Amino acid sequence: MSKKNGNLRVFLRLLKDLSSISPLQFCFMYFCFAVDGLIFTLLVGVKERVFDSAIRFCADGTGLAKTVFYIGVMFMFYVLNSVFKALGNYCAEIYDIKAIRYMHGKINEKSRKIPAIQYEDSNFLDKVEKSYSGANAGMAYLNSVMDLVFMYSPFIVFMAIYLWSKRPSLVLIILLIFVPTVYSQQVKKREHGKLEDELAPLRRRYTSLNHSILSLSGWREAKVYGAFGFVRSEIKATLLLVQKLKNRVERTGVLYDLSAKMVNLSGYFGIMYLLFREMMTGGISIGVFSAVVFSVDELYSLMEEAIVYRYGESSAKIPRIRNYFEFLESDEETRTKEITSGKIVLKDVSFRYPNARDDAINRINLSIKDGEKIAIVGENGAGKTTLAKLLSGIFTPSSGLVIIGGYNSSEINYNGISQVFQDFNRYRLSVRDNIRISDYTKEARDEEILRMVRELGLSPEGDGLDTLLSKEFGGIDISHGQWQRVAIARGIYRRNKILILDEPTAAIDPIEENYMFETFRELSEGRTTIIITHRLSLVRFVDRIILLRKGQLEGFDTHENLLRKSEYYRMMWELQSERYLEEKSSSSRANLT
Repeated sequence: MSKKNGNLRVFLRLLKDLSSISPLQFCFMYFCFAVDGLIFTLLVGVKERVFDSAIRFCADGTGLAKTVFYIGVMFMFYVLNSVFKALGNYCAEIYDIKAIRYMHGKINEKSRKIPAIQYEDSNFLDKVEKSYSGANAGMAYLNSVMDLVFMYSPFIVFMAIYLWSKRPSLVLIILLIFVPTVYSQQVKKREHGKLEDELAPLRRRYTSLNHSILSLSGWREAKVYGAFGFVRSEIKATLLLVQKLKNRVERTGVLYDLSAKMVNLSGYFGIMYLLFREMMTGGISIGVFSAVVFSVDELYSLMEEAIVYRYGESSAKIPRIRNYFEFLESDEETRTKEITSGKIVLKDVSFRYPNARDDAINRINLSIKDGEKIAIVGENGAGKTTLAKLLSGIFTPSSGLVIIGGYNSSEINYNGISQVFQDFNRYRLSVRDNIRISDYTKEARDEEILRMVRELGLSPEGDGLDTLLSKEFGGIDISHGQWQRVAIARGIYRRNKILILDEPTAAIDPIEENYMFETFRELSEGRTTIIITHRLSLVRFVDRIILLRKGQLEGFDTHENLLRKSEYYRMMWELQSERYLEEKSSSSRANLT
């Protein structure tokens, strides 16, 4: 498909999508702009009659009434022009908000259907960022094109017909303005397309750096470490690079704009000479001369607005909008199966992250029974979290097969699975909503949530379940350990057959840890439960242990059998047992104090 046809396809698809949001309001908005453009064109003919009748009145004293009538018509047209323009602009502002909300919603809906592994690829993250940039530009682009069609084009066509009817040679006015300006905008469009690809990762970096010092948690750490200066310098370097790239494009655009202006200016003086000569030789009347002279200035300004600001801006936005549609056409997952059993089987499973050279998980075979409680242990970097994501179906294996509840993991729709991640979300919501967000379609019963809160040792201050967990929005702040309890409550609240927890007690001391797991064992009854932990003291709460070492399965057995069979596991257990006793002793002394 040619680029021209591609641009037309982008426009037609955008028109179809955005007009469907509110068809009546959409049609009324562009009706106002169409009337605005029509009135503007009619004013040229009215001005001619005003000048001709005024000149006749000055020459022989006749036609005063006609002059006053045409002045009145001209005034009425100006008033109508202002009214319809204001109505159109008002509707456009409202519709723009609706369009952005609609397009962002499409991106969010699409994101839900895209394989999770894609989000491990920086190139894909750039694609996501560019899609949001395209969504933000969508309505502005459509407005620009529709204004060209309904407001500017009728005026330009009318002016061409009007000038041709007076003198065919006067049509040169249109060509001398139109051709060089369009050419310069085409060059700018090409440069902006290249720029968008270069800016996407820089915008992501800028947003990330800003968040690292503007969020409450980021600000605290930056304050303690005195990192503000370093982050500011990184932000400055990023912005300077953005500015450098933009300056390059702007320099090219300015050079082409300047050359187009010079051609326009030469044409302007040529047109003035042509009009004056036609008037002096009787080719056109003084009224036509005056109307065209006045209209030429308006024509220049309108053509500049139409081509430079409307066509030029819309052309620059096309690459961004194309990115939006390309994202919506990304490959999707088809997940329709809902599990009814917590049984999980891995057959010769390997997994490799995008752009990585080695497998994170290598040729693992195992079977987990429905309702069984499993711990995943191993050194840092052994692949524990990666394996957990395979067991939940979030990741699909690079090779091999993961069967969850009797279905291929790539087919399940996550209903019936709950996972508490190590880097869990801290929603700036109430305690109640922080928990029920994991299953918000389920009827929210405060009794169930309160029971869970109490059993997990949460004690929300102030407004109970309505307590807002965010100082940034007028609520309260809680400790990391309390947040971890909230995340666990969120995972348990969700209806599920499989529950996976990644380092669920990382921020909890040994005594609290023991209480937490006694409670947790009761709350997780009847579910297949998988716990990723570096604390081997928790293994007494599970049926079997998955022992990983450098992405490979070192063992899968009970604690007692692993102690007997695996030297690697026995070494880990002995080292951690000594450390655990020290931590427990320190914690007990602190509590007594």
